[in-house]
This record gives sequence, C-alpha cells and structure tokens, in this order.
Amino acid sequence: MQRKSSKLLSEIHRMKLLGGIIKENYDDFQKHHDTDWGELAIEKRKEAVEKIEKEFGPQNQYSGSADWGGIPVWSVLGSKFEGYFIIDDSEFQPDKAFSLMKRTFNPDTEENEDEILFTAFLTPERYNETGDGSIDELIQFALDIKKKSNINENIEINAKLSSKQGIKNAIFKILEIKKVKGLYEDKNWEGVSNFINSLEEVGAEVVLVESNLEGYGKVPGYESLPTKKVYVFEISVRDKKGNVVTIPFKVTCAFVGETGTMSDGVYELTYYAMA
Repeated sequence: MQRKSSKLLSEIHRMKLLGGIIKENYDDFQKHHDTDWGELAIEKRKEAVEKIEKEFGPQNQYSGSADWGGIPVWSVLGSKFEGYFIIDDSEFQPDKAFSLMKRTFNPDTEENEDEILFTAFLTPERYNETGDGSIDELIQFALDIKKKSNINENIEINAKLSSKQGIKNAIFKILEIKKVKGLYEDKNWEGVSNFINSLEEVGAEVVLVESNLEGYGKVPGYESLPTKKVYVFEISVRDKKGNVVTIPFKVTCAFVGETGTMSDGVYELTYYAMA
C-alpha cells in the first residue's frame, strides 16, 4: 500500500484547522442570521457534489480508501494513480471544503507527491476568504485542466527505480494511464499491441514467451472454438544500479460476445504480474 503524501496530510490538517476557526464563529453567525449554518453547509455540499458529478462522473471507486485519508475523490485527468483530482473534506462540521489536487509520482523516492492547486469552502460568503474561490470557479479550473493531454508523456521507468516492487508499481501505473485493460473489438489483437507499445514507449523491454488459445469445450455447442487467448510476457527494466529486473506478466483476452467464443470477435483484456 502506498503511503499518504505528507503534503496531502498537511493540507487536510490545514482544512481541519480552518474548520475549527470557522466553527468558533458559529454562535456569532447565528445571532445575525435566521438560517442554520450547519444545515446551509450540508445543502451547499449536496449542490457542490451534484455539480462535480455532472462534469466528472461519480466518485472514484477508490474513494474513502486509506490512501486518500478516507475522503471522497473525483478524477479530473489521469488515472487512479496519478493526475488531477477533486477531493472533498467534509468530515469536520461546519467546514465544507473541496480542493483541486495534482498528484505526481516521484521516481527517486518511489512515492506520490501531492500539490493543492485550488480550494473552495462552502461556508457562508464572509468566510469564503479562507479559500481560493467558489465551487463553480474550482470546477471551471478543473475543466480547463481536463482539456490538457499527454500529462504523462514524459514518463520513463528504465534505470529510474531502485526496487522490483517500485518497477512493478510503475508498470501497473503506465498500463492504467494508457487504459490497456478493457473491451476490444478487432481481429488484429490491438489490445495486446497496446499492452506492448505502452511499456516499450517508457523504456521497458517486452518479450513474448508464449501464447495459446484456451477454453475449448467450455461453451455447449461450441466445443471446437476457444473462449480465450492467453499470452505470457517477460517485461525487463533496468533499475538504478543498471541491473536488469524481469517481471512475467500474463495477459488474458477472454471472448465476451454473444457466444463467449472466438466467433464473436469481442474480447476483454486483463493482465496481472505472475511474480
């Protein structure tokens, strides 16, 4: 499990401290307003979430994980490992804050580094000074970033990492960024080519060890047709000391069309490290 960035923890701590400062003024706010501050903050958060999900979809599947400090996360650009994200820190009442964060991977430390780019607090107007602006401004900032492309075009893993686990993590990260896993509909095994090219582009050597059609007879009435094609690759990368580290990967192309056999021409590509 990757460790949480000290910068991210520091930023969340800052939000919580500001939440405490704002909370101290709660009674004073109540004396001059008819609306309950806590209820207002909750409603503002609901509105903010609706706006965020309208532009960026539902929360990422890894929201609430330990890697993210238990907070909800929306991906703006990149992958679940690296890129731009909107994070929601709403655990401490009545502080309701959303931030736009950039996460990059440092090959020297083999850890993620986080940078907060913009913060919007959803508390009453006079406390918005503690943030950078409104939720609408945050979303627009994120949309402008989303228009960018090739944020990982300079990724290079060859001779950059010091451990086998670090190299393995980097391989998974690149395959995630390149969106190699998923459905394909072609006769030329474009998914497999995508797997190979994505790694060769960053300095890895990819060697095919074997490939086989499997699953004959598993589908009634189609005993003569396979249900999947399986590849085994050896991916070799030099570590910082110049030593070659080789990691075997199995890539499976499972046919998922109407019959679930090769006759459909639709397959789902998945992969995993064998060691």
